[in-house]
Amino acid sequence: MSYLFEYNEIRAGIMSKSRNHRKGDITEGVAALYLQSKGYQILERNWRHGRYEVDLIAAYQNELVIVEVKYRNGKHTTDPGSEVSKKQWENLAEAAEAYVEEKDDDRHIRFDLVILTEGEPPSIEHFEAAHSPSDD
Repeated sequence: MSYLFEYNEIRAGIMSKSRNHRKGDITEGVAALYLQSKGYQILERNWRHGRYEVDLIAAYQNELVIVEVKYRNGKHTTDPGSEVSKKQWENLAEAAEAYVEEKDDDRHIRFDLVILTEGEPPSIEHFEAAHSPSDD
């Protein structure tokens, strides 16, 4: 749970940005720390290619993990897949292809979802393999 100890430091370091950007930075920062605590190596944060953006790109074992990070204010859905639209998953798949090509990375690609739910401390849910491009 060391990722939660740095939560307030992350919040303090980005307070000059707009409210939505701050919330996104905090959420992605906490998600990155959480994944690192589970053995993931964070390769990129907010990686962009054209109009596409990937919140986090990580390496875990022999996989390249594309991570979509979402924030909830306490309202839960029963289906984590409903947090990300089909179009968003398609865009993430396009971005992943561009990343692999740019970095000449031949690892298997996995798409994960991390949901941070408001609270003190916030709760984190990590859904490994939340999406497969074959689902499209």
